[in-house]
Amino acid sequence: MRDDEKNVGWQVTNTRGNIEFLSFEHIQKIIVNNWNDVFESIFQDQNKITLKLTELEIIRNAIAHTRTLSDEGIKRLEQYAQDVFNLANEID
Repeated sequence: MRDDEKNVGWQVTNTRGNIEFLSFEHIQKIIVNNWNDVFESIFQDQNKITLKLTELEIIRNAIAHTRTLSDEGIKRLEQYAQDVFNLANEID
């Protein structure tokens, strides 16, 4: 996506770095690829965190394409965000 913006010949967005171009899919890959060295100590359960990111991606896509979330969508967004926070704070 960053390359797409570079190819138009003018600055499409103001960005501070590559991190602003990450999608939930990219974040999942980063977590999976660095699980043992970094993320296992943060989330403890790889399946749970990747599932939550998949669920959040569905909501993100709706918002990104200017669709209005339903009341249920808003509740799920809040719940999934809380779930990710809780996964990062679980103590064995």
